[in-house]
Amino acid sequence: MGRAGKISIEDFMDVLRDHFNYPDSICRHPDERDPELEHVQTVASIIMNLTTKEVYITHGPPCASEYQPLKFKTL
Repeated sequence: MGRAGKISIEDFMDVLRDHFNYPDSICRHPDERDPELEHVQTVASIIMNLTTKEVYITHGPPCASEYQPLKFKTL
């Protein structure tokens, strides 16, 4: 409740980079204990701010990639 209305893009980035509950975390990486054909990994992450018409995208897991901002005049 203390953060209601105060959540930033950086807060979303932190959540999407989270590894809590590995290997079933939000930011997924292959679990070497699984057969190779069952490996799962986050391949991209997207955050959209429809108010400011900005999109933040990573190529690959967000913990290993910087978010790249894109701005749109029309979205």
